[in-house]
Amino acid sequence: MLLASCVGLLQAHAGGTNYAVLVAGSNGYYNYRHQSDVCHAFHVLTDPNKGNIPAENVIVLMYDDIGK
Repeated sequence: MLLASCVGLLQAHAGGTNYAVLVAGSNGYYNYRHQSDVCHAFHVLTDPNKGNIPAENVIVLMYDDIGK
């Protein structure tokens, strides 16, 4: 997750709500790893045993063209 995809985690004060922003900046099959990295980060962040952030608190921005 270098330049083409980025992960931002916004953390509130103690006892607050956490949010995450996941962005994949490329499209097409040639750079499918960027979308894959964002999807993996989503699963890690929303896993109750790892990230424990509710899915509704994660914003994902990526192209939807991998399966086309």
